Amino acid sequence: ARPGRMNYSSAGLGSAGYLTGELLKQAAGIDMVHVPYKGSAPAINDLLGGQLDGMFESLVTATGHVRNGKMRLLSVSGESRMKNFPDVPALPEVVPGVIGGAWFGISGPARMPADIAQRLQTEVQAIVSAPDMQTRLSELGMTPSPLGGADFVNFIQGENRRWGPVIRAGKITVE
Repeated sequence: ARPGRMNYSSAGLGSAGYLTGELLKQAAGIDMVHVPYKGSAPAINDLLGGQLDGMFESLVTATGHVRNGKMRLLSVSGESRMKNFPDVPALPEVVPGVIGGAWFGISGPARMPADIAQRLQTEVQAIVSAPDMQTRLSELGMTPSPLGGADFVNFIQGENRRWGPVIRAGKITVE
């Protein structure tokens, strides 16, 4: 990287980390260049080896490196601080309006019978809502918020509205 320019990576093109980096770049006017990798492992190796200035990475894979002192956590990309890292600011505290992060969902074919879809939704929500699962997900840096049916569809549509302008402004394409 040239002086004043930060090179950063993520798990790859189109990943949540890549989009969060682009949002931060646009909102804060930071001269950042995304260095694409195919997955987190090679990017983490280069970050730890000093070839990258920073990385947007899941706490699931970064926490061990943070705890052993090999990686420094600068912020978390959610709306608020995480209880596992209370001294680490949330990204919107650093740059107002910048919130990133990944989410996971389960979907099925469009023509899945309604009774099967409802059963799948009920079972997944029961698993995610179980106290031991809530604890384990929290330990991994995840915040469970089970959505189903129309709520999940609305969430996905909201994500499209939120990230569409970032993708267009950044001229982001996925190969």
